[in-house]
Amino acid sequence: MDQDITISRVLRDLKQQGLISKDIIGDVRDVETRVFLNALWVAAFEYGINTCYKKGIVQYDKYGVKIKEFENVKDAEQKTEEKTKTIYEAIRMGHATRLGFKWKYADNGDDQHQQE
Repeated sequence: MDQDITISRVLRDLKQQGLISKDIIGDVRDVETRVFLNALWVAAFEYGINTCYKKGIVQYDKYGVKIKEFENVKDAEQKTEEKTKTIYEAIRMGHATRLGFKWKYADNGDDQHQQE
């Protein structure tokens, strides 16, 4: 999702919930809030990218049988037909990729894949 759209939606939601004043639109505080949310977005994105490139991941078939373990998401992308973004989203959302594989981080403590 586009960063500016996301920040605008967060501001809208915060205003609807009464967490920030509705009359700050166009005000200096609105700009400051946008700058803060932008910095938060960048930090979260960088944390997510750094995390997914540093953690080992495991590939499973549609039955939950472990296929292979990879050093990180980038390693898996290079050795499979899956894209980094697709693998990362499958891990985060807990769903299978277009090729029918499930993925999860290797360091979660159990070696059994939990099916939904």
